[in-house]
Amino acid sequence: MDTKKDLFIGLALTAILMVLALFLGSDKVHDPDAFYHVKMAQIIFGQGLPDQFPWSFFSVLRDHYVDHHYLFHVILGPFVYYLGWRGLELFLLFQGLTLFAVTFFLYHVLGLKSKSVFSLIPFIFSAQFIFAISTGRAIVLSIIFLLSIIIILAKKHFLWLIPAAFFYTLAYNGFPLMLVLVSFYTISFLVIEKKFILKPLLYTMTGITLGILIHPNFPHNLYFYWVHIVGIALFPVDIPLGQGWYNYGILKFLQENWFIFSYYILGAVVFLRSIKDKYFHPIYLTIFLLSVLFFVATLRSGIFVFYWVIFSVVFSSIIFKPYLQKIRWSQLLSVVKKEWLFSVSLIVFASIVFMAALFSYKDSRDYLSSGQGVYDYKNA
Repeated sequence: MDTKKDLFIGLALTAILMVLALFLGSDKVHDPDAFYHVKMAQIIFGQGLPDQFPWSFFSVLRDHYVDHHYLFHVILGPFVYYLGWRGLELFLLFQGLTLFAVTFFLYHVLGLKSKSVFSLIPFIFSAQFIFAISTGRAIVLSIIFLLSIIIILAKKHFLWLIPAAFFYTLAYNGFPLMLVLVSFYTISFLVIEKKFILKPLLYTMTGITLGILIHPNFPHNLYFYWVHIVGIALFPVDIPLGQGWYNYGILKFLQENWFIFSYYILGAVVFLRSIKDKYFHPIYLTIFLLSVLFFVATLRSGIFVFYWVIFSVVFSSIIFKPYLQKIRWSQLLSVVKKEWLFSVSLIVFASIVFMAALFSYKDSRDYLSSGQGVYDYKNA
């Protein structure tokens, strides 16, 4: 299929799925953080960035406010300033389509066929992912940045890491993930190509440093980053946190992600069995290491499951590329007609895929039908 046609069809299907998800959660807030993001985006767009946050009296933000979602709020601002809560829904639709397009382009760069099919997997088979893209959080924007950085690394346009790191730092304080990603790429390049390259790390650190220094809340952001990244994410302190920061639980994880997990494990087995005999692009090993990191992090803190879903699917999809490219659909159809056992196996497989999508829809509906009413906070 022509790439442009494939992209157009994929975007149309993504829009339908996004509209369905937003309809299921209409006038509901599934994450209280959304209230904060909408209000802060309205304040920044209408009045400018505040330097104090008296509403959070007992936190480090009271006297010196630090907006660790600054660029996210700047992008969100026009949507919610003029359209209110409906503006957030429009923004979420725009963000979901952007995520699909970036994933599609990554697959295009890595030479996959049927790019829309693979790009749609998280939208169809993961209730947690649907939940993430249906709430007003910056995690989806963070994933978009990470995928874009992988594209930069795959194309070896390393100089673009400076603006990417700069804007990522301004957008979300999850920017250390970019440093981890680029470090994994440096290690992967050394292992596979037997060369040590320093430019990606240097450019990334340059962009992050510029983002920290030019942030409108500098220098107070330095202490905030220390508290939020070191004191909460790496070495949690004994204070109440959002539910997503707590242990996910392996049984709950497997129950809610069995299809994606099976797809991931199959890809990992194929990759580990063939890595000694085949040449793999350093990006393959990079994404594998990143997916393993997010898997371990998910078991510790449920908030990372959104990252794991995306990067586990991306990893397995690119690993299966050499095998899928050998398939000739005309020959497959001929085998289906002749071999009844193969036909039955194919029907069973298709049934499993259908049931996985059905269960995902049910879980998504349960997630999105609950939540706090939007207009309970209309005067906030």
